[in-house]
Amino acid sequence: MQVLILGCNEQTHHIAPCLVDNGHHVTILARYEKCIAQLSRQISVEIVQRTGDLMENLQNCHIDNIDVFLALSENDNENAMAAQIASRIFNIPIVICHINEVSKHNVYKDMGLNVVSSTVMVAETILQTLEGKS
Repeated sequence: MQVLILGCNEQTHHIAPCLVDNGHHVTILARYEKCIAQLSRQISVEIVQRTGDLMENLQNCHIDNIDVFLALSENDNENAMAAQIASRIFNIPIVICHINEVSKHNVYKDMGLNVVSSTVMVAETILQTLEGKS
């Protein structure tokens, strides 16, 4: 599969090598040169440096040929916008949008985005663990 990841952070550093190891072609669209340099030394990925315009950047990554889009930047609004572009304009089959802020999580989920939140997932795991202990 062709995978495009928006953002270069701890999540990207964990997910990208796993995807590459499973035979997927990974492109990372990111701003921070230091993060990109670290990741590109570790694994074979295509790196596209972010400029100002999100739509132009996505097109530079050949988003029309992507099978999976992961919006993992640190900016919830940017992730939501990019996920909507990927799913609604380019019809990417699998789009996952990471949202940090819990209040935005449900809003974007209600809009039909496939949303994940580390805050929500950690809270659910803690509650499940506590329920298993009672």
